[in-house]
Amino acid sequence: MYRNTRRVLALCAIAVVAILALWLLAGCGGHSEPGAQTGALTMHIKWPTAAPAGVAPAAIPADTQCLQITLTQGAWQQVVTVKRPTGETTSDVNITGLPIGEVHMHVGAFDDYTEDPDGTVHATGNMLAWAVKDVDVLPNKAAEVNVTLGTTPDKVVVDPGEASTILNVEETLDLTATAYDSEGNILLVAGFTWDTDDRKIATVDNLGKVTAAFPGKTGVNATVDGVTGSLDVRVRGWEPWDTTPAAGAYRTVVCNGKIYCFGAMATNEPTTQWHVYTPGTKTWVQPPDLPVERFAPALGVIGGKIYLAEEYGEGVNTTYEIDPDTYALTAKATMPTGVSAPAATDFGGKLWLIGGANTSGGASAAVQTYDPSTNTWASKNDFPVAGSLGSAAVFGGDLYVCGLGPYSTPTSAVYRYNVTNDTWSAAPALYTARMALSLGVGPYALYAMGGSTSGIPTGTTVVEALNGSLWRPAPPVPSPLVTWNSGGQAAVDDYLYVIGGTTGAADVNTVYRLWVGDGAL
Repeated sequence: MYRNTRRVLALCAIAVVAILALWLLAGCGGHSEPGAQTGALTMHIKWPTAAPAGVAPAAIPADTQCLQITLTQGAWQQVVTVKRPTGETTSDVNITGLPIGEVHMHVGAFDDYTEDPDGTVHATGNMLAWAVKDVDVLPNKAAEVNVTLGTTPDKVVVDPGEASTILNVEETLDLTATAYDSEGNILLVAGFTWDTDDRKIATVDNLGKVTAAFPGKTGVNATVDGVTGSLDVRVRGWEPWDTTPAAGAYRTVVCNGKIYCFGAMATNEPTTQWHVYTPGTKTWVQPPDLPVERFAPALGVIGGKIYLAEEYGEGVNTTYEIDPDTYALTAKATMPTGVSAPAATDFGGKLWLIGGANTSGGASAAVQTYDPSTNTWASKNDFPVAGSLGSAAVFGGDLYVCGLGPYSTPTSAVYRYNVTNDTWSAAPALYTARMALSLGVGPYALYAMGGSTSGIPTGTTVVEALNGSLWRPAPPVPSPLVTWNSGGQAAVDDYLYVIGGTTGAADVNTVYRLWVGDGAL
């Protein structure tokens, strides 16, 4: 009995597995295997009675004798040829057995055909016109496409398919163009004329293949019979955008879409000069000089006002409130510990200064905050290391500090502030140890840019981006720069700007910008 019981159980198990397999293959109540379900396509064709005057060669001429419909998805392909009906101006063709998903369709119009005894039609002769389009095929429902011959185009649509329109330099992108008549029917045409708005940024061949050449954005255009369709393509990377009023490194802060640039510190010398830059119009304004020289001041924007603090020149460490519209300066309370070139930014409604060089020239680990609402300074727990020329920025609601360590010692250490217990903890480290680098804040990532990889300030082009738990390579800056945008630099209209800088051996007056609005690295 025991043996029979085991045999019955085994047979039952086999039966259950078989039923389950048939159930899955039928697609009932579960996910079917790829290719288990198919779809269909119905094409409604309008044939011309005569070539409309003045539209040749764009529209299909009247001597079109057949259409060849080629459908592809990956390695799968199906070709169906339909001959022109006699004495009719419309016809339909139904195609079954299509895979589910996006199917690429190419329709070609030919001036001749052959027909097998079984009625199968083959296109021959010349292809007079064509159209391409991606069709979404769904199960249990026929996709419908309307194709028109012998009419004038009303609009042209340029389509990248599933490919990204954001490219790196030297990458390529295949675009397709589809013409439509005024009723929204696909119009077969004898080719498009392709071009780009800016051939320096990207070029395109006569088949719609785009080649990225230089950072920036340009429109790619397809034209037929005087009707043009366009698609914007962006090439990622730093692009030279403008020049600064003077060469050298600047400390920068963004307020109301303008960049307030304090400097330039040419050959690392202090200065009283500062400038207001509107990047969209490339406009520079030089307000009246500061009351005292500054080297690399702490900057922040709180309540619509700019706050500046640093002890440099004549031993003055007065804090200033700056009206961004009138450029008026108002003296505020002095900081408890005078420092120069601290890592600094605004955070939690206060101006934060981390580290810096103290009055005796040594490195400081002091963390100080200024509260504009009470015009008072407060001291926080010390930073884990003493140093200057670091950079601070706020990203994702957290305060980060990079590049702060002993003088002439590059570091990969990154620290994040813990508000709850006033302490600093190690954040994901940089892959490339640097000093005198800059932090920049984009809408999707925190960028650690430039700096020096050795004790000798020779500059680097390295840029890394953090938008998760690791730093990843980002487009390198074209010139090796040591000090630029040393304060936390925010993006303006999804662009991150580099304002001047120094390589250590020479000062730079170029403004570079990087589009950071895509979230890609």
